[in-house]
Amino acid sequence: MKNVFLTATGAVAILVGLIAPTFAHAVEGRWIESFGQGNYEFFVDKQGLRLYLGCGTEEGSSSYVALIQIDRGLEIPRFMIKVDGLTFDAPFETASRVGSNNYHALLQALRRAPATVIYQGKTVVFPVTGAAKAIPAGVKATICRTF
Repeated sequence: MKNVFLTATGAVAILVGLIAPTFAHAVEGRWIESFGQGNYEFFVDKQGLRLYLGCGTEEGSSSYVALIQIDRGLEIPRFMIKVDGLTFDAPFETASRVGSNNYHALLQALRRAPATVIYQGKTVVFPVTGAAKAIPAGVKATICRTF
């Protein structure tokens, strides 16, 4: 019989390995607000994808929209978002007046209606569940740095 010893570092590594997957995904189909490194983020997961809204709040940061393959951590390079009668070509950043206007229009539309995302010939509908609580509106939305 072999004796197996577990160092403190090994125990922490195993513990992180067991816990980390529970934090890797949001509750599927529900919008989440998160805060880290001085920036807000708003996202919803569906069918292995994350519709992600980065909300830069500090000097030098910007706000942007991305579609991410969760299991690979890769951004989808081109996609379209249709929501509440509006269509947005994405991804986009807010370094221009047009990008800024689109970002704030998208925030407001996502609070009201599901988003149909079209990418690589596929379609995924992201629900509106929790969006009104997670995504800022009105003056609160101006915390996101844009043009």
